[in-house]
Amino acid sequence: MPTLEQLAQVVAANPPDLVLLAQNGETCVVSVATLLEPAQTRLTLASGVLLGRASVGPGGPEPIGVGRGLAIQDGQLTLEGTGLAPPTVTGVRAGNTALASLLSALAGLGLIVDGSTA
Repeated sequence: MPTLEQLAQVVAANPPDLVLLAQNGETCVVSVATLLEPAQTRLTLASGVLLGRASVGPGGPEPIGVGRGLAIQDGQLTLEGTGLAPPTVTGVRAGNTALASLLSALAGLGLIVDGSTA
């Protein structure tokens, strides 16, 4: 029978993987998920906030508001639909193909209304 040092080493463990454990004089197995569960912080956030870090210095995560004009719907950050219209960009592109491409891409995403002229 090999010693622990002779067993193959893994570089990463997954939650369903099993670990050998001696408990109360008996040898048993435990999943990585069960073993680590007490070490995991359970987070409960109010609806409509993100988890991040706004403060300077060491510390844990903090709830961050999403701000006016934004909302979290079905786990995704979205623009609120009522009363928000994308800004209209006007002016002359004067043959600048990079600017025309940028305006076209932004308009395609619905972020602006391209009111510029060639």
